[in-house]
Amino acid sequence: MDPPNIKYYDEHSVIVINPNGQMRQLFTPFKAQVVVSNSAFKINTWVYIEEVLPHEKYRIIYRIGNQWWPYDVFKLIVKF
Repeated sequence: MDPPNIKYYDEHSVIVINPNGQMRQLFTPFKAQVVVSNSAFKINTWVYIEEVLPHEKYRIIYRIGNQWWPYDVFKLIVKF
C-alpha cells in the first residue's frame, strides 16, 4: 500500500491524505515513528512532533524539542 501524502496546513497541524483520498488533520503534538536512524533518535522509536513548518528543500520540517527535522525521517501512522 502506498504511504499517505502529507501536506502542511499551519504551524500546528498537517493534513494526511491516504491513497483513497480520505483526509485527516493531525494537530500538534502528534506522534511519529522514526524511520531513519540518526544521532538523536534510533530507528523505530516514537517521538512527539511539537511544531510544523514548510521548507524549500525538505518540503515540511518538524520541531522536536529545540531541533528541526525533515518530515521524511518519520512515519505517521493514521487510522482512516
